[in-house]
Amino acid sequence: MSRHVRVSRSGGFAGIRRQREVDLDDGSPRAEAWSDLLDSGRLLYTASGPEADRFVYHVVSDDGTDLTVHEQDLDDDDRTLMEETLRD
Repeated sequence: MSRHVRVSRSGGFAGIRRQREVDLDDGSPRAEAWSDLLDSGRLLYTASGPEADRFVYHVVSDDGTDLTVHEQDLDDDDRTLMEETLRD
């Protein structure tokens, strides 16, 4: 059985919601990047609250991860991964 992560983004200026799912076992560079991000625990240490016209990301994985992360709490690499995932 494959492992998955579901990523959604809401907020921003237009308030448009996007959502995508990534198969963590498909061997792609994106799957590897998501596995690394989830295993690192970096998303667990976000501290700020929502800000006007900023995005809010929700990350849910099969292993029980269920996080809300505010755009301003992401480093450039993690933000890029989320944006590319949601764009494709």
